[in-house]
Amino acid sequence: AKKLKKGRHASAVAFQNDVRLIWDNCTTYNTPDSEFHAIGEAFRTYSEKLFTEMDRLTANAVAELRKNNPNPQSAPPSPPPNPLPKRHKPIA
Repeated sequence: AKKLKKGRHASAVAFQNDVRLIWDNCTTYNTPDSEFHAIGEAFRTYSEKLFTEMDRLTANAVAELRKNNPNPQSAPPSPPPNPLPKRHKPIA
């Protein structure tokens, strides 16, 4: 929360990875029958859906800016790829 409040995440990917770490910790350090484990799993699923939508909206916004910008040198850079760590799978 400190990084988010102070704007210290370098990118959306960095933010997403920090959120994933929280859910990983919930499931790693709590037993499967713990409510913290269950909450971590539930929020991981929900977060991944939000991240997919965030990535889609960001890509669409960048594409729209590039399309409407007559000077491509001042267009925003493409968003960085968002590779998921190997332990995570995208949610369909």
